[in-house]
Amino acid sequence: MSDPAAALPEGERRRSFRIGVWNSALYMGGEGLVDANTVVPVFLAGLGTPNWLIGCSAALPDFGWFLPQFATVPLLSRRARSIGLYRLAAVLRGLSFAVLAALIVPLAAHPAALLAVFLACYGVYSFSGGLAAVPFMEVVGRTVPQARLGAFWAQRLFWGGITTVLAGLLVRRLLHGGTEAPRFALLFGLATLLVTAGYALFSAVREPELPPTPERTGPLGMLREGARLLARDAHFRRLLAARGPLSAWFAAAPFIPLFAV
Repeated sequence: MSDPAAALPEGERRRSFRIGVWNSALYMGGEGLVDANTVVPVFLAGLGTPNWLIGCSAALPDFGWFLPQFATVPLLSRRARSIGLYRLAAVLRGLSFAVLAALIVPLAAHPAALLAVFLACYGVYSFSGGLAAVPFMEVVGRTVPQARLGAFWAQRLFWGGITTVLAGLLVRRLLHGGTEAPRFALLFGLATLLVTAGYALFSAVREPELPPTPERTGPLGMLREGARLLARDAHFRRLLAARGPLSAWFAAAPFIPLFAV
């Protein structure tokens, strides 16, 4: 398999590598401020949200991450570049968090309205993540050499993990005195700044053009292909069997912080 990044100048490869690592540090730090399994459940519980809806909200980021990829794969296979769709998704994600942060305090006296706004904004944020997923991976594959991918993902997780810990310490300090609406508005506002900075940074990657290789099957065809793969590939079946209980855990995880609180 050819390595598209190998044709890039060394300076360009290093630039893309650094941008990708900083993108992770900023993005994971922002996500840590409003974590789906810790901060969001406490916020929703304060609005009197039913438990089943709290569990669904915790699962929404994963659901939104995977589902749109069925549509984006055939779409991007017809394009020479993918970064445009990533930039669109970045704008949608940043705006959804900004709107939510701006409306938390004004709607604090109206829990039902605030819950509706949260679900709408968080839904847009989650599904926009799914729009960005495939173009992000495509850009990484075109700009980071295959021999450096292990170091790339390791550094993303390392520095992203550090900023997530720092975000957790800030959340602890900010919510220690209470869970009033202005505190959550501040958390979502800071998260907006960090994740938007991460998106803007990665949007500056200079993706090289490659000849399109149109996907012959649409979203339904990809589902049928997945079903056939499930029938004949034991490794794929084991992966699916492992992810099933893991998904159930993700749905249950938000109630642990609520119990602790």
